[in-house]
Amino acid sequence: MPGAHGLDLCQTLRQLPHAPAVVLVTAYSQFAVEAFATEAVDYVLKPFAEERIAQAVARIRARRGTPTSTPDALGRILAALEATRQEICRSGARVPVESGGRILLLAPQEILFCRCADKRIIIHDRDGAYPAYGAVSLDRLETQLTPYGFFRAHRTFLVNLQHVRAYSPWEGGRYVLVMDDEARTEITVSRLQAQEFKRRLQVLI
Repeated sequence: MPGAHGLDLCQTLRQLPHAPAVVLVTAYSQFAVEAFATEAVDYVLKPFAEERIAQAVARIRARRGTPTSTPDALGRILAALEATRQEICRSGARVPVESGGRILLLAPQEILFCRCADKRIIIHDRDGAYPAYGAVSLDRLETQLTPYGFFRAHRTFLVNLQHVRAYSPWEGGRYVLVMDDEARTEITVSRLQAQEFKRRLQVLI
């Protein structure tokens, strides 16, 4: 939504005579308090399981005093969400990087991790490391790549959880990830992101 975001939309919708129930679905946990201040019914973090969406739907129906959703109705909702997710994965999204004087286009699933170094974004795949093409930030990549299973492990690292080979607890409540590249690159998960990492990992197992 150019010039606005989901919380702005919530504020606008609550002014309507018959305001709709709103459930925010996002990859960012830090806006939950603001979301509920706009009277959002629920706040769902991505990636989510079917059961989590079922809870959100049940919460809406309970607030409105309507019967619990039937299995068929809930199934249609979940099927629509899954179709949307698959459409995103089929959309042909690519990340442009600089390689040998050309612009190389990498599919999200090819990327192992992205890192910020000397004010540049470096993209790693199994064949090497490439500077990101154009004015791009790690924050922007996080927004674009989260639906593909990426996780902000640290303020300077964005990792593809599908390429995490192993992990181990570390001092200070942090974790160390071992990527499945040839070098077995180790990436630290910050203490602030440790709980989110465990939650995301459980979804993938």
